[in-house]
Amino acid sequence: MNIRRLSILTFAFVFGFVSMTGFFTAANAEEAKGIMPSDIDGHWMVNTLKDFNKKGYLKGDESGRVFPDKNMSRAEYAAVINRIMQFSEESSKISDFTDVSSNAWYRSDMAKALQAGYMKGTGANTMSPEVAITREQAFVMLYRLTYPKGKEGQKVADISKFSDAGAISDYAREAISVLVAAGVISGEFNRLNPKKGISRAQAVLILSKSERKMAEVLKNINEQEFEGTGAGYGGTMKLKVLFDKGKIVDIKIVSDNETGSYLERAKKIIAQIIAKQSVEGIDNVSGATLSCNAIKDAVKDCISQQKGEGSIGTVGSTGSSKGGGVAVAKQEVDFAELNNGTYEGRADGYRRNSMSVKVTVQDGKISKIEYANHDDAGYLRDEGAKGIIQKIINTQSTKVDTVSGATKSSIGLINAVVNALENAGGKKSISGQYDGNGKKIISANLVGNKVAVKNVTIEKDITVSEKVADGDVILENVTISGKLIINGGGSHGIYLKNTKVEGDVIIAKNNGKRPRLVVDSSTKLENVLVKTPAIIKTLENAKIKQIELAKDLETGDKEVTIAANVKTLRAKAKNGNVTITSTSKVENLRLPKSVSEFNKEQKEYKSDGFKLVLQSPNVVKNGSNDAASTLEASEKAAKTASDKLIKELTVDRKLKDGIFIGVGKGFNDTATVKTKVKITNGVVKSIEILPGDSLISEDPGYIEKAEGLLNFISGENARKNIAVVRCCYKYTGEIENIKINSERNAKATELLGKNCAKIVQEISNSASSTDVVREISKAVKTYLAGEYDKDDLFDSVSGATLTAGGIANSVGNALELSAHDNETNNEINEIEVTGILDKKVFTNRILPLNLSKLKVKLINKNGTISEIGIDQFAGNGITMKTKNGTLITDGMKLKDFPTYAVPILIEHGPSLREDVFSIVVNDEYNENWTVGMQYKIGNEDWKDVDNPEKAKPTPGAPYDENNINVHQKVAISRAKWNDNFVGKNLKLRIVRKNPTDSANSDSKYIIAKDELKIDKNDENKELKFSMDEKDHEKDLNVNFFYKITFDVEKEESQEPQDDYDIEKTTSIEIKKLPKMQYFIGEKFDVAGMIVTLKSSDGKVKDVTPEFFDDYGISTDPENETVLTPLNAFLKNLKVTFEYGDLRLEIKSKEYLMVKKSSDSEQSTVPEKPQEPANPGTPGEQPNPPANEDDQKDNEDEQGNQDDGDDQGDDQEGDDDSQDGENNGGEEGHDED
Repeated sequence: MNIRRLSILTFAFVFGFVSMTGFFTAANAEEAKGIMPSDIDGHWMVNTLKDFNKKGYLKGDESGRVFPDKNMSRAEYAAVINRIMQFSEESSKISDFTDVSSNAWYRSDMAKALQAGYMKGTGANTMSPEVAITREQAFVMLYRLTYPKGKEGQKVADISKFSDAGAISDYAREAISVLVAAGVISGEFNRLNPKKGISRAQAVLILSKSERKMAEVLKNINEQEFEGTGAGYGGTMKLKVLFDKGKIVDIKIVSDNETGSYLERAKKIIAQIIAKQSVEGIDNVSGATLSCNAIKDAVKDCISQQKGEGSIGTVGSTGSSKGGGVAVAKQEVDFAELNNGTYEGRADGYRRNSMSVKVTVQDGKISKIEYANHDDAGYLRDEGAKGIIQKIINTQSTKVDTVSGATKSSIGLINAVVNALENAGGKKSISGQYDGNGKKIISANLVGNKVAVKNVTIEKDITVSEKVADGDVILENVTISGKLIINGGGSHGIYLKNTKVEGDVIIAKNNGKRPRLVVDSSTKLENVLVKTPAIIKTLENAKIKQIELAKDLETGDKEVTIAANVKTLRAKAKNGNVTITSTSKVENLRLPKSVSEFNKEQKEYKSDGFKLVLQSPNVVKNGSNDAASTLEASEKAAKTASDKLIKELTVDRKLKDGIFIGVGKGFNDTATVKTKVKITNGVVKSIEILPGDSLISEDPGYIEKAEGLLNFISGENARKNIAVVRCCYKYTGEIENIKINSERNAKATELLGKNCAKIVQEISNSASSTDVVREISKAVKTYLAGEYDKDDLFDSVSGATLTAGGIANSVGNALELSAHDNETNNEINEIEVTGILDKKVFTNRILPLNLSKLKVKLINKNGTISEIGIDQFAGNGITMKTKNGTLITDGMKLKDFPTYAVPILIEHGPSLREDVFSIVVNDEYNENWTVGMQYKIGNEDWKDVDNPEKAKPTPGAPYDENNINVHQKVAISRAKWNDNFVGKNLKLRIVRKNPTDSANSDSKYIIAKDELKIDKNDENKELKFSMDEKDHEKDLNVNFFYKITFDVEKEESQEPQDDYDIEKTTSIEIKKLPKMQYFIGEKFDVAGMIVTLKSSDGKVKDVTPEFFDDYGISTDPENETVLTPLNAFLKNLKVTFEYGDLRLEIKSKEYLMVKKSSDSEQSTVPEKPQEPANPGTPGEQPNPPANEDDQKDNEDEQGNQDDGDDQGDDQEGDDDSQDGENNGGEEGHDED
């Protein structure tokens, strides 16, 4: 793959680097106030730059300039973040850094950044405040700030797909993978440019995209509580530390195994820690040293978490254990509905981590367990282990007896099975006590009469089964990522202690006593959906975010009793009896339209079949009824206009049965939402949202949030609901596109009436684009919900309204195609752009546009396909246009086009089917390809590399198929290598297709700036040559480095040698790597690999793949493994050497890369992309921003994609820490 430098100055959605010199210094940096920027008119980020300037986040110099395209320094980045986050606390440790002078303008900001924990030093005593911040440094700092708990619960993207993934520093990989998945950062041309500087505009972009997350952090930062652990005398101590505005205000011990009298003495240091705000310098209490150390370590752990650095807690073993033995508890688990597969697990036995198992699951059950007991062999013998294993298989449970005399080893074996099956899917049926001890399970089914579940994370749903009947359930220290479904439980209670439920709590018990849901003050519930009679009670300061009385609520002769503190109580029910006790507190009561209007003095609200009683009206702070008309009598013109638009958007023609593919614009204006709609008997039967087919697509997180709309746009009422959502999308866009407040307010009044327009009029002048879109969307939804009785419809897509509009537009398009086909008997079902990789064509503004490779597939309903080229477009009714209507033709010049990717709509007129591709206009693109490589030995003539390998095209650089690969190989004899190469100087040059200067034939050659002296050990190695910056900086065809390998014939047989003693092996090295880049479906191949063994007596042995088995050498992945992205996600090639008890491992510096094949090189193995394993959770989508309307304007980064030598060096594993560039900082500092 040709990894190249892409210096594109104005790509609308490119993250890049603008090549500017100098930094923003004290004279002009961040000091001028109140001056609107004078240098951003026409800039691609103009709106957000103005927004940041208006808010005071980004300041200019005395002339009003903000220098958007200059690189941002580390100090400037800190200054902007500190203003957004309102940080005021400064670290006293700033005085330790010698390059932050006491009178520097940025000293305070650097001290704040240090205190907040998002910025660290670039060395032991340096912070490099005036140095340009690199992109990966900026990403990491933003990640530390916005994801204080790290990647836990977040989707992690596969960043190995980026061609410069190898250049990303290890410390930055987690941050970048999370931010890519969240849509904060992206790449163009398959590059992230981690080591390059970030321009001020680009920094503003990523910060603006993270404003919502930063607001969340700011909201929570004043008061935070963290739990930490420390190793004490009696085992593990847990405590909680409460922070207020970053300061420790309270420390509570949660659990411990310490001796009471010693612990009481040790507790004396707690007051000292709070007073000093640190554990440093706190003396231990005499006679209670270990307990004091446990407290200190646990507090340190909490401080680390509060700073966003993750947990550093320690876990202790029982203090009285002597001579070995680990304190472990047996995990008793019943297994059911497991996913088939083979799973491996480890656990502590008598020795640490001494038990390992491999568990096979077939037909949902454990069918085989293989084990190795390592250091415990002397305690648990084979017959004992086999007995335990057979019992586990027979009972499908680990509730089995241990072996007498080998209790700890037995427990280790049992726990290893549990750990192995931790992610084997299925439900764990729990009938009694279950202490997860911090573990995760997929889902749980509670079946006993008295059930307690503690200290566990449920990754999906947990169900209180009907089998619980009227029994009791306790959930303590439990996190539920899915729903808590209550189908059982009695009046004594389903007690939630320190439990978090991220999905709905659904009460749906049909028989027996009413379940009583009790919530303590540390429990967090988002929504309790009540479908059957129940009692809901909160304790002390507990608060439930929302209780919803479901539409289908039925209480019969019972009732729903609410004695709770709740933010919003929403009654959608048409039937049922509800009582709100006088001990309740309700901030917002939302009543159905069917009852009388809310009145603060009223105690009872009734309609046919429904009654809600307030024991005291004072318990309700605010109230309202579901939306009704907001229009005044004189404003019927607004209703007439929306009636007319909704009628126009309603496809009321006769539909043709079949499957239709629709496309529509959603939140992301550069992407389309594609749906597959099935129509049966003229009615929408089913809708499937199809995945995006380009690098730019609608955010999958918003798609997931908007999927609730699907229930409303299928079936008999589909057409009207589709039209209403499309109207919402259109109105929101019309109002939002008006930037002058007075004109925008007038348009809102015209479309929505005075009452709803007030929501728009009250938008602050300093509001961000996020706030503007959110409030406009709110106004439009309020109007449409009231006028057309669509509360439930818009509630179903809360936080993703514009993406829902995209889905409605797409389904509406499918209906229009169905109606068109019914009227015309059209047989074309779909068209698809082909012939060009990633649907992109490259050109510049001088060259004639070359669309010769562009083709379109016409896919008929009977499954037949025809493909036509550009010369047949006109005859088949195919046209190409920009979104502004400019006609695109082959051979035209695009001199008036902007230099970025221009979306082109390609439409088949007779069928109305359409597809999209992009024309990337880049003035640095040219067709003077690199066609050859030559090398020069000493004073000899230049020699050609015969039949140079071509580069593989990539989505970011599809034109690369015309250029040579950056790495070429030359086969030579041993004699020639020894006689003509070793000890000589080597030069390299690249051959262009044509001279760049017609008067100088030598201008077709580009000589590398390096000259290497060949050493005898350079055989079969990649020899790297850097190109001069002037040669590659402005030319997409020239890479910033090239490599050549001389494959020297083997000197001797690689059969095992008698003079090498394998038992004396002390180290291994990877002398030569095999192929490291593959397409999906290809098999990993170790051919050409050489592993070197070194012995204690100084002997060396090179081993080639055919003798790997003889020497105990294995690779991960194994030879001939069929590769998917899962095999290579953030993964190095691992080589293991094993001989007897000796085991050595080494990893390659280079990462494996697996990518999709091009159209012309499809793999014979069907592609089925998989989610990466850890980091990340297979199959999960990212948690999207809480509200899509909070997402920023679609302003993406642009700029110069410079990939200088530092990246190439990193990919080769070279050490750049001494080259003067700020690429890695000093060893031991994980930031830079």
